[in-house]
Amino acid sequence: MLLAEIGDERRMECHLAEVDRDTTLTGMIDWLKSRDAHLEEELRGRWTFARIYILGGDDPRSFSNREHVITVYAKENRRLVFTGRR
Repeated sequence: MLLAEIGDERRMECHLAEVDRDTTLTGMIDWLKSRDAHLEEELRGRWTFARIYILGGDDPRSFSNREHVITVYAKENRRLVFTGRR
């Protein structure tokens, strides 16, 4: 499972998706870009960051034991900048 925390300085939304274990970083970014159309109006096209996490298996504790994969910052021209990859 992938968890994306998408937000700006005032609000944030969480989005989940089930993905294959061999999903590439490019696949994760493409999924993140597709989330913009599903955000509440206040964030749509205006979010400034997204943190993507991988949640582990069927363990209910995996939500709190998530593994940070990447942080994405959206610039004013909507160009994405990636940081924090482990």
